[in-house]
Amino acid sequence: MMVRAVVGEMLRALGYAVCEADSAKAAIALLRKGRSITTIITDIQMPDITGIELANMIRHARPDIRVIYMTAYAKEATQKGNQLLNHDVLVKPFTFDQLESVMIERLQQH
Repeated sequence: MMVRAVVGEMLRALGYAVCEADSAKAAIALLRKGRSITTIITDIQMPDITGIELANMIRHARPDIRVIYMTAYAKEATQKGNQLLNHDVLVKPFTFDQLESVMIERLQQH
């Protein structure tokens, strides 16, 4: 919860509109309500389903949504053959500048 709040504040400081969800179920509900969402930032490890499972569910319904993963497990995220190597991954703890850089890169790609 605290990480979500801090990341939300960082994104707001960068000028982004932010919707926060306290679970994967809540995130899916926001999408179903027709919210204009372009990017999700999800932790890989969550209590109900993983961030990877959440991203797959969201991409199935909305392939236009960009996904950025957060993890505290740097070694696993950067291992050769890991599917996360094809995605943006922020390793916790990350800085404001690192978050800004990933957001800018994602905007430039689309």
